[in-house]
Amino acid sequence: RNPGNPRPSWLHARDYGVVVTNPFPRQPKERREPYVRTWIKRGTPFQLSYAILIHETAPETTFDRNAAAAMLLKSFGSAK
Repeated sequence: RNPGNPRPSWLHARDYGVVVTNPFPRQPKERREPYVRTWIKRGTPFQLSYAILIHETAPETTFDRNAAAAMLLKSFGSAK
């Protein structure tokens, strides 16, 4: 999660190879809950930042995704 983005994004993937990150809130499947709206005033910049890390790890090893994320953020100058 980029701390500069207004909210966490959610991800989904399809079996035909598409991976999508969505910066807008998930909406309720049933209309019992109100929809969450994202309002942006005209003329106001709205910027989102993303990075993706694709890796392969052998079954007998472990992958520290938190360390990898910290390293990735640091390489972009986002870590504090």
